[in-house]
Amino acid sequence: MTGQIAFSKTLRALDADDFRASKLSIVLALVTLVAWIWWMVTPSVAQFQELDNATIAWVDPHHASLRDLPSTGVARLQNGRAIQLRFDNRSASARVASMSFWKTGEYENSLIVLDVLSNIAPPLPSRATIEIETNRISPAQALLRALQ
Repeated sequence: MTGQIAFSKTLRALDADDFRASKLSIVLALVTLVAWIWWMVTPSVAQFQELDNATIAWVDPHHASLRDLPSTGVARLQNGRAIQLRFDNRSASARVASMSFWKTGEYENSLIVLDVLSNIAPPLPSRATIEIETNRISPAQALLRALQ
């Protein structure tokens, strides 16, 4: 077989092929790349501020109140804000249901009522570390902060 005949058969084979699998693979790769870029730049990772040794008074396993938090932590709280309670190597998710503030003499007092979303097995703790969700950042921002 001469070179011209082999080349013409190759061209006919290429003309007959519609490259459907290759086109599908490229489209799938582009969709995956766009989805990954979207995930990297949209804020989806929560950041938390910790408050140690918060006093908790339990109404029942699904309702609790926090008293006498430091003013830096109270400033971050809002109704509906998600928080995490950490105690005795356990954790529970909660939301702020209501907040009350009052002043007696020179002391400022606060009472924060929580709806506890997780089931907590007894014994219920009297002290916990509170993690308040402060903001959300994108995975790209978290990566850039880690590299600095």
